[in-house]
Amino acid sequence: MIPDRITLVIACAIAATSAAQLSPAIRDLLGFLYSVHVLRSHRRELARFAYARSVSTGQVARRTT
Repeated sequence: MIPDRITLVIACAIAATSAAQLSPAIRDLLGFLYSVHVLRSHRRELARFAYARSVSTGQVARRTT
């Protein structure tokens, strides 16, 4: 899986806070944002995969919300 731009920006910001020796609270906040973003994008990819698979097999796709 190729990460999107937002994921890369957040990951670089985490690395920059470590390199610049900024507050651990900032690094923790960025880590939390990174985790939430990655989980949301993973959920979207799973839904996209399930839809593509159901279309290819001829089954009706069930939308997960």
